[in-house]
Amino acid sequence: MTEQNKEKEKNPLFSEFPIPLKEDWFRIVAEDLEGGDFDRKLVWKTEEGFSAQPLYFPDSMIELSHAAFYPGEAPFVRGAASLPSDEKPWSICQSLSTPDPAEANRELLDSLKRGQHGCSIRFDRAAVLAERKSSVQHYLAVDGVCVQSLDDMAVLLRDVPAKAEIELRGGLSSLLLLGMALEVGITPHHVDFDPISRLLIDGSLPMSFEDCMALAANTIRSIEASTPTTSIVSASGECFHNAGATAVQEIAFTLAAGVEYLDALSSHGIDTESAAKRMGFTFAAGTNFFMEIAKLRAARALWSKILFHFDENAAHCAPMRMHVRTSWRQQTKYDPWVNMLRGTVESMAAALGGADSIYTAPYDEAVTAPGAFSKRIARNVQIILQEEAHLGQTVDPAGGSYYIEELTASLAEHAWTLFQSVEKEGGLLQAAKSGSVQTQVLEAAGRKQQDMAGRKSILIGTNQYPNPTEAALEQNTTVQEMAGTVRETVLGKISRKMDLEGAPDATRFESLMDTLRSGAALSEIFETIPVTGNSPNVTPLPQVRAAYMFEKLRDAVESSPAKPVIFLATLGPVFWRRARATFASGFFGTAGLTVIDNPGFASPEEACDAARQAGADIVVICSDDESYGSVVPTMVRTLKSTQAGMQIVVAGYPKDNIDALRAAGVDQFIHVKADVAAVLASMLENFGIDQK
Repeated sequence: MTEQNKEKEKNPLFSEFPIPLKEDWFRIVAEDLEGGDFDRKLVWKTEEGFSAQPLYFPDSMIELSHAAFYPGEAPFVRGAASLPSDEKPWSICQSLSTPDPAEANRELLDSLKRGQHGCSIRFDRAAVLAERKSSVQHYLAVDGVCVQSLDDMAVLLRDVPAKAEIELRGGLSSLLLLGMALEVGITPHHVDFDPISRLLIDGSLPMSFEDCMALAANTIRSIEASTPTTSIVSASGECFHNAGATAVQEIAFTLAAGVEYLDALSSHGIDTESAAKRMGFTFAAGTNFFMEIAKLRAARALWSKILFHFDENAAHCAPMRMHVRTSWRQQTKYDPWVNMLRGTVESMAAALGGADSIYTAPYDEAVTAPGAFSKRIARNVQIILQEEAHLGQTVDPAGGSYYIEELTASLAEHAWTLFQSVEKEGGLLQAAKSGSVQTQVLEAAGRKQQDMAGRKSILIGTNQYPNPTEAALEQNTTVQEMAGTVRETVLGKISRKMDLEGAPDATRFESLMDTLRSGAALSEIFETIPVTGNSPNVTPLPQVRAAYMFEKLRDAVESSPAKPVIFLATLGPVFWRRARATFASGFFGTAGLTVIDNPGFASPEEACDAARQAGADIVVICSDDESYGSVVPTMVRTLKSTQAGMQIVVAGYPKDNIDALRAAGVDQFIHVKADVAAVLASMLENFGIDQK
């Protein structure tokens, strides 16, 4: 008898139940497998490149070095705080992108009254791209708030409380937008100056990376006294996540971007501790719940490890400042209501993973400019997690979970190996220029795309359980109309020729601010900044949502004047015909095709007559494998003789009869291993449906 069981005998309440042991569990599993391979049947191979066991035990914690540290203690795997916050466990930081500054101000103030702690202000494409006056008209008021002058910023931030945590997401204009906010009396919490992300998304920068970082360093020195806690530089993993990277790649490449920024700021005289305190990190939270929790914990631990190599003191006093945004990549255009559920799971993973601030995407963000209702639902997801689910009452609630702790350690180990390989190549910028980063991410994205096409990975409402009859969400025309009005107004203001007294120094914050104070617009300032000869150029990382391949098919069907009619010819044993009819309905439903189902026919002749009467273009024969050899050839001859161009599909993969059935005229076989997207694309092409 074990010591545990001896001790338990002293407590009569549980004396009937023996304490289960690890050895007992493995013995019972081995008996159930009846000699089957344990690893092949029960061990999960993750896309990150390591294996996950079906069950973990207390002894798995013994070898985990990070488990010995407390919350609030470097390497901060368990979070930056040692105790839960009485005020808020994390900042609810929803976004606004209304193009008109005055309307955006009203929305911002209303959001703060309704439970948000701060606001992530997304600025328009003109600001994000640092667009010049000569071409700014194409980007003004597109996908964000249009702010071109100090007057615009004053309108946007009017009456905003000092305690509100304002994030400025203005791409390459972020530092100037910071200066404009300070000029009108608001101190932002975070500024999204991230030239590396812009380089990887767009393929180029309008100025050199060295000039970008010289300006960042000069900005840090200029605002040191007035804004001691504002993070200036941001390293984002979203560009990798949205391109299809694995969690390991997202961690490793984001940390490598952080090191590029540390090195650059150091070369301009900013010490490691000061630079680290001025940096923020953004990660995307996907739907792989436990993996996403572990990803955030591993990222914090590795950043602390990196800082330790730069400056031991910085590793202890500059924990990673982490903003998490729910995944744009996982959002779907069709059945968008499911995005609410995805956002809830992703927000919960971000909270349990220790995010400092969270943005929950509205359910309609992938389709149109979000409206008031969708924004309110997204905000309330986080409020419920805080106020009703009480997720913030425990520091590191995931800590001590054997599974999550093991995932954290595995992710950290593999991400560190990949990070080191990037550093050996000369850093992230050099790896991006050589294309090795893009190659690795696109390879991972290709594997994910194949899993999605074959429905090994599931998006509910898109490639599984679709609703072919649903109506598309209406576009938010109010925002589009507002954007047009704002664009015309702003163009009228900046169309005049402004005589600047010499071009401002592009690497000096105060020089640029003086130009703004003189009345210049952002685009006018960028017009005067020369494009240096060493501006980097790389192969861009395409930002693609996972549902895109199926949405493309469905869009093509929706816009087609004539949609093929799918008829299910159900025969034979009830179990097989119903199972395969259900499978076929879901298969064709992913392209938005309407399927005519049937309870079952007494004979092949009856099924053929019904298919002809229904005007079927595609007939899917649903029966058992044994019946296919005898009934399919006859049905193919009958159906194709009466209607030219009719396609015959067999539900299932009767491997012993495949060649014979193809020879008999079967066009397609649909089954669980089929590439659903490729099969449907081929069939739609045969009917002349344009998928471009």
